[in-house]
Formats: sequence, structure tokens, C-alpha cells
Amino acid sequence: PCRTHTMTIKFILFANKQGQVRLSKYFTRELNSTQRLAVESEAVRKCISRGQNMCSFFNYENFKVVYRRYASLFFVVGVDDTENVLGVREFIHLMVETLDTYFQSVCELDIMFNLDKVHVILEELILDGDIVETNKRVALNSISVLDKYTLETNEKAKAAGAGAGNITIVGSMIGSAVGAAFDSLSKPSTGSIGNQFGF
Repeated sequence: PCRTHTMTIKFILFANKQGQVRLSKYFTRELNSTQRLAVESEAVRKCISRGQNMCSFFNYENFKVVYRRYASLFFVVGVDDTENVLGVREFIHLMVETLDTYFQSVCELDIMFNLDKVHVILEELILDGDIVETNKRVALNSISVLDKYTLETNEKAKAAGAGAGNITIVGSMIGSAVGAAFDSLSKPSTGSIGNQFGF
């Protein structure tokens, strides 16, 4: 997709109201693993502790943290200190609307059990920290194609598995018949091998 905005996003966090981070995505090398854990702990804790009458952004270390709460989930975005807060808030709303469209009313469990899909959707919206797509329908094209391919692959695998199962059953039946025929050779019998197979 074509680049449509030059906003530089440093990180994105999804957390519940208990402070548990359900998704974290970083677009900067400024933070090592220890610093990232500190961000996820302290920044989310500040978001949760702020009252409804307080503004939805604050400065943290070298970043400006902007957040919005939807139901029980906090969507947190870290940007450069010079970024436009209103623009970041609009992007958060776009991100939530896009997820809401795909999951048909997104909730915490959708994110927990579909992290791979959420990352695919976010990668359609953001590239190296820059917003590259603002149309949610276009952003969902890739995941829709992936879902279609996955569904077709699963159906082919099921069909192949069913065919293999039928072959196994037929093979077992023939094996049993052959075994019975050879067993009959050692016993007095009025029938032939052909009769054992019903010929």
C-alpha cells in the first residue's frame, strides 16, 4: 500500500483493566527487552490509574503515550513527543474499528486466541512505525485472502484424509479375507479360495 501518513509509532500495547498485556508490538530499537517490560508495566499502570476526567495522554521517558479505552480493553500507543495527540487518537479508533469489523465486535478473547491474525492486520496498517493504510476495508484484504486459502487447504486436507481412511478400510477388509483364505488351506473345506472372496 502507499504511504499516507508520516506519523512515527514506537509501540502498541493492548491491555485489560487488570493490567495484563495481551499484545505488544514495537517499531523501535531504542528499547531492549528489560525496558520493554518496564514500559508494559508502568505505562499500562498509568493508563489504568488515570481518571475519566483526565486527558488520555501523558509523557513517559522519551515518548508520548496516548491511549483509549474500549469496554475492558486499553489500546495504548507510544509515539515521539512531537506527534499530534489527536492524530494518534484517531489512529487508535481506526485500529479498533478495523479489528471490530474483522472479529464482529472484538473482545479480549479474540485477541488472545488470534494473535497471529491481529499482527497481520496491524502490519497492513503500519509499516516500520509509519501509518501506511487508513482504509479498514483495504487493510482487511490480506487477512481475508489468508482466511480463504486456509479454509480451502483445510477442506482439501479433510478430503484427502477421508480418502485415505476409505483406502485403509478396504485394505483391511481384503487383508482379512486373504488371511481367512489361507487359514482355510490347513482345514478341510468344501469351498475354494475363490469362494472365500465371494467369486
